[in-house]
Amino acid sequence: SDHHLRFSGTLSVPADLYAQLLSAMLEPLIIDGFRKVLVLNVHGGNIDPMHFALRQLQRKHPQSQLSAACYWDLAEAEMAQYVEGKRTIVGHACEIETSMIMHLAPELVRTTQIVDDPEPEEPLLRGLFLADDIKQKTKGGAVGWPSLANAMKGHQFLNAAKIRCLEVVSALLKRTIPQ
Repeated sequence: SDHHLRFSGTLSVPADLYAQLLSAMLEPLIIDGFRKVLVLNVHGGNIDPMHFALRQLQRKHPQSQLSAACYWDLAEAEMAQYVEGKRTIVGHACEIETSMIMHLAPELVRTTQIVDDPEPEEPLLRGLFLADDIKQKTKGGAVGWPSLANAMKGHQFLNAAKIRCLEVVSALLKRTIPQ
């Protein structure tokens, strides 16, 4: 969560340590005979080290099928159909994330502090990776239109993600491991 460090109270570990921890947790499973592994990620800051860890493990264990995904990438189209704001993909404390927390643990959402913070439209930068931290992307930590969040949509977002993740798991289980 290094990209959140400028917001007080953030805990983080270096990306290389996260990759080492993930590898250390998965390797015993692979050694014990688990040949198909899916890491389902729920935090954007984990993506790069997660990919790195799996690539390193795959080299050591080519007889395994190692996969990873963020739930929001798997279910992007399915979740987008319930979004009201212009941002149809998951972002920190956005309409989607805020809705899901409103459904799962409404007592954690400080509704009086919700502030919309749409990102600037910069079409010429399409496809460019910007290493901006969350403070550079937003004033208060939320992106998009969290004011449009509600618990009912949270249920719909979670259900869409669950159904899509189950589809992916079923497909992975049927897949032959490449040799």
